[in-house]
Amino acid sequence: MTNEVAYFQGKGKWARLVRPDDKYNKWNVQLYLNAESLEKLRELQAEGVKNPIKKDDDGYFANFSRPVNKLMAGKVVAFTPPKVVDKDGIPYDKQIGNNSDLTVKCEVYQHKTPTGGKAKAIRLESVRIDNLIPFEQEKDFNDDEKAQVAGLKDQPEQLF
Repeated sequence: MTNEVAYFQGKGKWARLVRPDDKYNKWNVQLYLNAESLEKLRELQAEGVKNPIKKDDDGYFANFSRPVNKLMAGKVVAFTPPKVVDKDGIPYDKQIGNNSDLTVKCEVYQHKTPTGGKAKAIRLESVRIDNLIPFEQEKDFNDDEKAQVAGLKDQPEQLF
């Protein structure tokens, strides 16, 4: 089976695309899916994709991720970071603020299960920023990240 490509659109939150998430060692984005993308993910779930769809006060969302590396056939395989571009296709290398409009490109692939069966999965490939909401540390860092950088902005700048 050849791998497929699937595109999802919606509002992004907690995008960790510049550097991987420290806790899980993955690049990832939480995407609040528009109606068409929600239906597309439900169709893929019917085919066996395990990515859960969750719901909160802001709507239905799914997490799309890409590991830094993965053990495959007994070997550690390194993955490159997902490519991120702006609406004009220009590479973008800064943090993305919550509620930015995003188009997420994913690879849909088949893999073997530990019991010898087959399953489908989704891996984040790239992201297009359709409407950028600027990143703001106080709003877009989670509590652990806020604690990590606490006090830095109050320190004097170095003199050279």
